[in-house]
Amino acid sequence: MILFIELAIRSRKKDKQAEEILTFLFNHSNCEDQFYCRALLAQATVEFRKINQKGLKAEENLEQTMKAWEFIEKAMDIITKPENKSRYEFLIYNAAITTYQILRPLNKPIWSKHFVAILEKISNLLEEKEDADFNLRIRFLS
Repeated sequence: MILFIELAIRSRKKDKQAEEILTFLFNHSNCEDQFYCRALLAQATVEFRKINQKGLKAEENLEQTMKAWEFIEKAMDIITKPENKSRYEFLIYNAAITTYQILRPLNKPIWSKHFVAILEKISNLLEEKEDADFNLRIRFLS
């Protein structure tokens, strides 16, 4: 199921179907495993794309971006639990990429102050993991 969701999101044409399957998954899943975390990251992407679909501007854009971040944050909470950290550490990179894609359009002097804590959290996790993608680590550090 998660593979279909990720492919639907990559196609950029099947967000509605992906959202329906994600809703079904969240309503019928009680297991917080790596697939659940990947589904949360996919839901964040779907929520972020609603900004363009609905033509949201200014504060509405910020609110929708923060709604998308909530899904990433929930995934990060599961990933960073002590019992999960060694098994799901690879998902930190996925969460960082998703976060970067969502926050990049709002990385302007007026809006960026809202994301300092978010960027710091992701940056610390990437540094702690000693991720090999130095370019991504530098983006979050700067």
